[in-house]
Amino acid sequence: AASDVYKRQLKEINLPENTLVMMVYRDGDYFVPQGNTELKVGDKLLVISDRGEELESTYKDMGVDEVLKL
Repeated sequence: AASDVYKRQLKEINLPENTLVMMVYRDGDYFVPQGNTELKVGDKLLVISDRGEELESTYKDMGVDEVLKL
């Protein structure tokens, strides 16, 4: 379930190869996450990847429905 994701640290999230979480936006602040960063409901992540289709599948598995592609 999506809520389970937010009880885990970033390093516990199974992301595709060649995927980096560069920044987190939380409560009006930006910060560079570490592997032990706990994700919270409402966090916005800046994710860079060359595995677009795999990443979309990961988002669906996590229950993420709001994705802005650049």
